[in-house]
Amino acid sequence: MSGPLNKRVTKLEESVSHLERVKTPRHENETRASPQNASSKKSDSAQRQTSLVEHVASTAPNSERPPKPWYETLQGWYYLLGIIGIPFAIGYAVITYFQWHDLRHSFQVDQRAWVGLAESTNITFRAGETAKITHVLTNSGRTPAIDLITHANSKLVPYGTRFSDSLATYEDMDPVLIGSRSTIMPGKNAYLVLEAKQPVTREHFDDVVSKRSMLYMFGEACYRDIFGDTHYTRFCEFLMPDLTLGNCPTYNYAQADEDGRKHEFCRKMDPPVPSKR
Repeated sequence: MSGPLNKRVTKLEESVSHLERVKTPRHENETRASPQNASSKKSDSAQRQTSLVEHVASTAPNSERPPKPWYETLQGWYYLLGIIGIPFAIGYAVITYFQWHDLRHSFQVDQRAWVGLAESTNITFRAGETAKITHVLTNSGRTPAIDLITHANSKLVPYGTRFSDSLATYEDMDPVLIGSRSTIMPGKNAYLVLEAKQPVTREHFDDVVSKRSMLYMFGEACYRDIFGDTHYTRFCEFLMPDLTLGNCPTYNYAQADEDGRKHEFCRKMDPPVPSKR
């Protein structure tokens, strides 16, 4: 009994072992499908990796690379040079303007008319006669002096009295026009004749020659230059005991830079011409 039974058990074990080794159709299908699935998964993974690399490559310059400092860019240096250059440009313009203004002013001073007292002649001062003197005004400038008007006066004061502006009064005098608003050409003269209203008395004559009195003679001239600016000149002389003339230590000057239109006598020039400055 034991012999046949053992044989059956052995056969059963062999059958079970054989069945375990045999692959079912489903297992075979799964096994065959596995390489395809692996290939598909590998392809999908490769596509996703390629797309990711392309995306990273396309966005890296903007998102991952830091911006360059300004000193490493041409535009940064351009802005810097522009900012630095603005103050220099303004300063250069200001300096150029003042240089041009000074050059223009120097040119006008060099070319303008200059009227002054050259000399006084034809002196008449005798008792019983009308005192008279001729003042010679000359234009030493390079251009004409236009619209010249002058006035003059005289004062008898105690000997040794220093002449001052307080003595230079013209209230009783009218402007003396040399011609009708005369023009003096460069290097030419104009003549201003000052004549007393009354004859010289013996007393006044003796006071002058005896050094008891001094006779001051003074005047002003206003004119315009070709640039439209107004100027004035003052002059003063006194009669010495020997009846010759001496120059006053003050009041002899020619106005240079100050606007002559501010001077009281020059405002009598009619009509006024506006300055071109």
